[in-house]
Amino acid sequence: MASRHEAERLEQEAKGRLERQKITDEAQAERARKELLELQANSAAVESTGQAKAEAQSRAEAAKIEGEAAVDQAKLKAEAMKIEAVSHLTMNSKCTQQFICFTKL
Repeated sequence: MASRHEAERLEQEAKGRLERQKITDEAQAERARKELLELQANSAAVESTGQAKAEAQSRAEAAKIEGEAAVDQAKLKAEAMKIEAVSHLTMNSKCTQQFICFTKL
């Protein structure tokens, strides 16, 4: 009978250790799940920030290109106007010279 009580006591102790180990394992698994969720949230935030930064850089680069194109276009337009003005002046000058030559005759 004493050995039976001893066996039952040992069995109860083993069950208690097993139950404590189970609780410890569950707590550890929950901490790991919590850490995983935090890492996933951080990763999503970094990804979102990176995407926003890339989009902002893209918009800035597009605006820069548009600005440079507008400056180039304005320079070309000014050059064309200059050429046109010089052409008109040259033509007027030639007409005036021809008129002077004609009136001298």
